[in-house]
Amino acid sequence: MTGHTGPCKLWDLAFDVVSGNLQLICELDATGTPRRLQNDVKLPWVVCDQLISCLAVKNALKDSSVVIFSDPKKANLKRVNLSKSEITDIAIMTLTKQRPLELDIHGCTNLTDQCLPDLMKLKSLQSLNLSHCPKVLENYLHVMGFHLPELVKLDVSYTDLSAVHLHYLTKRLPRLMALDVSGVVKNGDVSFLVQHRRRLSTLVLHDCIILENGLRDVCKLIALRHLDISVADVSCALELTRPMLRYLFRHLPNLTYLDLSGNRFRASTSQDEFGIEPPTASMDTDEVDSIEADGEVTERDEVMRDVTGSHEDERTDGKRNSDKSKIWDHFNRTFEFLGLLYLEEVFGDPLPAKTVASLSCEENILTALQRYRERKSLALAAMNAFFDTVRAVDCKQVVACVQAITSIMKSYPGDEKIQIPGSASLFHLSRANYRIHFSSCTKQLIISTLLDAIELTKIRNITLLRNCGLTLLNFDIPTDFYFEFERIVRNLLNVVKLRDSDGLLPRIYVYMCNSIVCHVEGDLKLLVGRLGLVECMLQLIRAGLEKRRYDEVMETAWSALWNVTDETPFNCDLFVSHEGLRLFLSSLNTFPGRPDLLRNMMGLIGNVAEVPRLRPQLSTHIGVFMELLKNKSDGIEVSYNAAGTLSHIGYDGPEGWIEGSITRNEMLSQLEAAIESWDINSQRNINYRSFQPILRLLGAHHTYQVQLWATWAIANLCTVSPDKYCTLLEKENGVKKLEEIYGRQGTHPKVKSLIERAMSTYRTHTVS
Repeated sequence: MTGHTGPCKLWDLAFDVVSGNLQLICELDATGTPRRLQNDVKLPWVVCDQLISCLAVKNALKDSSVVIFSDPKKANLKRVNLSKSEITDIAIMTLTKQRPLELDIHGCTNLTDQCLPDLMKLKSLQSLNLSHCPKVLENYLHVMGFHLPELVKLDVSYTDLSAVHLHYLTKRLPRLMALDVSGVVKNGDVSFLVQHRRRLSTLVLHDCIILENGLRDVCKLIALRHLDISVADVSCALELTRPMLRYLFRHLPNLTYLDLSGNRFRASTSQDEFGIEPPTASMDTDEVDSIEADGEVTERDEVMRDVTGSHEDERTDGKRNSDKSKIWDHFNRTFEFLGLLYLEEVFGDPLPAKTVASLSCEENILTALQRYRERKSLALAAMNAFFDTVRAVDCKQVVACVQAITSIMKSYPGDEKIQIPGSASLFHLSRANYRIHFSSCTKQLIISTLLDAIELTKIRNITLLRNCGLTLLNFDIPTDFYFEFERIVRNLLNVVKLRDSDGLLPRIYVYMCNSIVCHVEGDLKLLVGRLGLVECMLQLIRAGLEKRRYDEVMETAWSALWNVTDETPFNCDLFVSHEGLRLFLSSLNTFPGRPDLLRNMMGLIGNVAEVPRLRPQLSTHIGVFMELLKNKSDGIEVSYNAAGTLSHIGYDGPEGWIEGSITRNEMLSQLEAAIESWDINSQRNINYRSFQPILRLLGAHHTYQVQLWATWAIANLCTVSPDKYCTLLEKENGVKKLEEIYGRQGTHPKVKSLIERAMSTYRTHTVS
């Protein structure tokens, strides 16, 4: 495994905190909006640039954010990334006070052509990204005046520029060396490039229609080192031939980066020469997405089979293989990069390149994932290919793959075609053998990406929600969830109510809910209750009762209620106030022969019984609890919890007893008989975090049967699990409490006997 697996960098953590709490460095106005840096704060460009980038990533970048850094005496900007933010023309006007070298405003759809004059004032700019900003360049007169003398790199991809616009736009850029016009050239005319033939070293023509004459113009760019003529839209695909490629290689001797992904390859004939137009087959096809993670074949796959000869006869296959062997004939150059998605079979292996983007192996697929994040259909093809690979063989570059997959998923929020194979891949990448090497940052990256997918799925896609749930189950719950605890709980509770055909979805999410409440304590357990877990679990139970269906969801829901009410009176209140007792009785009557259900429900009722104000409501069901004293379906657990409930009711004394058909003495007599019927060495399926609820009952001097249950519980637990409970007894001052009860005049002999048993076990364990 390779990649960064250490702790998060302090630099990144600091910027994450400050970008989320700008009041630390800024003065706020009356509305709480940051307006300027504090008087004693001066920031270098490396800090300012990073802060702006962090704000952009958090979707928190607005005009007011840019204003903070407007004073060049207090803040310097060099490499400014405002991409995909909500800024308007005001932000660009603010930047005119600075002298940035690089400005990225791609995807800022609120910008208009009114900001272009202000952009032209940034004479220091060396790099400008206007991709997906069509409004900025829609004014022809402004385009005519486009003049940035220091500009070396320009990206105007996916804007509505004509060939004439491009000519005038780039004419007054004397230092231009890198140009991206992806998705702009639709008529094959790239003659505007010729004016830059001696300087242009990087040219990106992704998703552009390039005719043969256009390719000849490209080949006039003698300084070109980086050429991208890849396509994601199959309607723009160029039909490559061996003579065409050899012409390209011959006339561009400095070329070290070549991206051909998505194009077609036509086996050449003996008459083919680049420059003599061969017959072309027309294709009228819409943009096509790649396969889903289940391997479904799509139109693009069929198209690529056609053009690579997958359905040709042996003679055609032989010709294609011959072309494959001749493509690199007399080629003595090694590329830094080759992009060959959908052309793997044509170009063969080995390839004269240090790095290759293709669908042939993990290393090449990873390269494709990293290079094509912003090119949806190519990214999707790579995502699906990676899923097919990672579920079959061990991944060698796990952290890098995680970063690439999550980056693509975050680039297409709510797009289920991306999210489904992405989440499926993350499931395999987060398996235990990989996860043990992850830093907390890597874990958090995966979890936050999954939460984004859950929250943004528009139609509650069951497959996506299953993928996300199963992947989250790979993590250490709740330890790995603490960094976004409330958000995670809210999402689990939202999804757990959904149903699917086989019930897997609620099983996954109710299990996670239970795992969380089983391990958290104090304020976090209280928070889970406030977020609605109690009501949610009761809703699941109610739905099961209506269908008279006992399943894993119902059992786990009762278990979650048992855990969430443990020593948490507020959650016990929620249970009672939301008809929990009625659902308890209904479940008891509807599913009487379910020992696991009885154990979970009586554990929960025992927690409710620990809350004095709720005991009167339990007292109306004394007969039910007395009947459960006799239940031995799950060893002693059901009987034990029923006895605990009756002991808490008995603790309130005769004055707290609600008269009914059963007298208090009858209840206490049966309670004592049940306790004496238990084996003190009985193994237990219970986990006490504290002895306090039990130790409290030792004060029932008026009712020895209550003390009898408490001392039996302590003696039993210390006997069967001495390492845990003898230590807990000493920690919570239980030893002293037992000694006080033992020495107190009037303590019942049966109680003393159990105290002796508990103290003997404690002393033996302490000595050893």
